[in-house]
Parts: sequence; structure tokens; C-alpha cells
Amino acid sequence: MDIGVYTAYPMVALFGEPDHVSANVMMLDSGVDGLGTMAIKYPELTADLMFSKITNSHVPSEVQGENGTIVIDKISDMQGLTRIDKDGTITNISVEQKQETMFYEIDHFVELIKAGQLESPINSFENSLTTIKVLDQARKSVGLVFPADSK
Repeated sequence: MDIGVYTAYPMVALFGEPDHVSANVMMLDSGVDGLGTMAIKYPELTADLMFSKITNSHVPSEVQGENGTIVIDKISDMQGLTRIDKDGTITNISVEQKQETMFYEIDHFVELIKAGQLESPINSFENSLTTIKVLDQARKSVGLVFPADSK
């Protein structure tokens, strides 16, 4: 429920709500997840998510398909996107960011406010709600119960 959101949200934004979620976690003495994995099942694909606040990974994110793989060096700001086709052809599909990492998100937020819109068509309430559902299923699969669950 802490750092798992950073892996679950992009998955939900790309593929929607999964059919099944299971997880494994290592809890810290403070009661939050220190590291964990989620195994996600969709009708026609699976996703394996790993997250940690106590270790550092230098492995990029990958979206693997039958015809190739998309490698994302830094998914938090979509840096270093590479498509590797089944035949081994490598294509850089990155789009240069001309501003700092959070600029585009803040700019979009300001535009929504100026337009009087309450919801972003990009970062929708539906994606947020689905992400919370995924995290709830993950925590239930490891037996993590919150005091509010009994209300």
C-alpha cells in the first residue's frame, strides 16, 4: 500500500483492471512494506511487479510481447524507451523531455483547473480507483488488515 502503487498504476493505465492479484511482501518494523512482488493475471497476459524501498534495482521496466519488447529505463518519467523487435532490431522510441520531470504533470493540472475540469482524461479517477483495488487485493493476499476494514 506504500510503494507498490508506483508499479501498479502504470500497469493499470496500460492494461486496465486485472482478473487476479496475489502478492508477497516483507514488512518493516514500522508496519509498512519494505519490499514485495505482485503477480497479476489478465485474460491474455500476466504482469510481475517488484518494488522495494530497502534495495536499489538497476533493472529497467519491460513490456514483453509476441513481436518484441519495450524497455523503459526510468518508468517514473518515461526516459530511455527502446523497442526491440523479435528479429533483434532496436529502435529508440524516446521523446525528448524539454522540461523537468514534474513539469508536464503540473502543466496538465493547471490546464485542467483553467478549463474548469474536475478530472483528467489521462490520469482518470477510474485508473486511480482500479489501482487501489489492485493494492487492496494484494494486501488481502498477504493477510494485511487495516483497522478500517472492520467498519
